[in-house]
Amino acid sequence: MEHRRFLAHREAHRPFVDADFFARAGGEAAVHELIDRLYHRLETDVALRPLFGRQLSNEREAQKRFFVEWLGGKADYSEGRATGLHYSSKAGFVKTIALLLERGADPDAGDDNGLTPLDWPDRAAKSVDRDAVRRLLGQPRSL
Repeated sequence: MEHRRFLAHREAHRPFVDADFFARAGGEAAVHELIDRLYHRLETDVALRPLFGRQLSNEREAQKRFFVEWLGGKADYSEGRATGLHYSSKAGFVKTIALLLERGADPDAGDDNGLTPLDWPDRAAKSVDRDAVRRLLGQPRSL
């Protein structure tokens, strides 16, 4: 999540935060439209699609929040409530999950959308052992 730290340095990496650029550019609606157009192009252009080896649909909303904040809009991306347990669950890092739980991480903590770490493996790569993650988080195996 290096890009979250990128936004933490307000003066250096959020160049438009105190300007009216965001409003003049059309605000949040314009950013959302541009990102939607970009993703539509990436999803449908046969020449571009092979450059992106993973499913992009889970990243569209995050990109919208990132660019809204970077261009001077609402700080909604860098101040997210997802925890290390959320990210470890999505990545399938079972040893990290076990360590975080051992050290007191809250498996019921909600992210910005109210999703718990147990919900995040649903958006993981196919190679992630979702059952192992769910077992660690105290849930039964999926059928």
